[in-house]
Amino acid sequence: MGSSLFIHESLKPVDQFLQDTEELYHAGVISINFTDAQVARNQINSRVKMETHGEIADLVSDLQEGTTLALANYICFHGKLHEELLQELIAEANFQVHKKRAIIVPMVHRLGRFYVQWYPRLSSWVLVQHYVSDTIAFFIMPNLGKMQQLQQRLTRKHLDAIQRHTALRFVHLFFPKLSISGAHDLKSLLGTLGITKVFSSAADLSGVTEEAPLKLSKAVHRVQVTLDEKTEDTEVDEENETLWLSIPTISFNRSFLVIIKDEFTNFPLLVGRVRDPTQH
Repeated sequence: MGSSLFIHESLKPVDQFLQDTEELYHAGVISINFTDAQVARNQINSRVKMETHGEIADLVSDLQEGTTLALANYICFHGKLHEELLQELIAEANFQVHKKRAIIVPMVHRLGRFYVQWYPRLSSWVLVQHYVSDTIAFFIMPNLGKMQQLQQRLTRKHLDAIQRHTALRFVHLFFPKLSISGAHDLKSLLGTLGITKVFSSAADLSGVTEEAPLKLSKAVHRVQVTLDEKTEDTEVDEENETLWLSIPTISFNRSFLVIIKDEFTNFPLLVGRVRDPTQH
């Protein structure tokens, strides 16, 4: 997770602003030349690519002429499980996109102990997975055609209850290989909340730089989520073959919600919906 504020090289940021940006937001303030919008775009994308170790390569697609200030926010999440698995392999399987259409996707078949249960209050299967770096993910799969009801009913209290009461159990778990990415223009999103002045000529950014006028031209947010991207095929051995046949099977083979949060702050890092695992 990170943020970077790009400011035209001719502007001198206020010292207090630089200190607050680093201490409060752990964000960098980078001076670049916005005179050539194409060059500035490349500089921003190169910086973000470096900060995300190549995961996010093209954060900004365009810049307006005359831009002097741009804010970039990004999250990269690599899911690496704490839990050990007895067996794991990958095979093609059906994923129900909607009632009348299914597609073939790579499914990871795992045998092990998982925090998984049927949650009747939401009429959904729930899988809770703990990852390294103190993050926890909730995968919530409702009955087919019931996603809208789930989204309307789901609250933080449900997640707290799920986390408290879901117990480990041996299951044969089918889960699609998953990589999610998305970008949002924060200017339009903030506008729906009434935050528009900072993008206009009426903006007061004297706390950023004493040189005026100054306004925020662009604010973008990008997320990249990859779960167990280095999974490798593993053959089933004879010792564990009977377990594959006797334990319950749970398959995440239709649309489900993904909620990833920080366990330390209990703050959500990502909320999304998987409709089609092949669409990034």
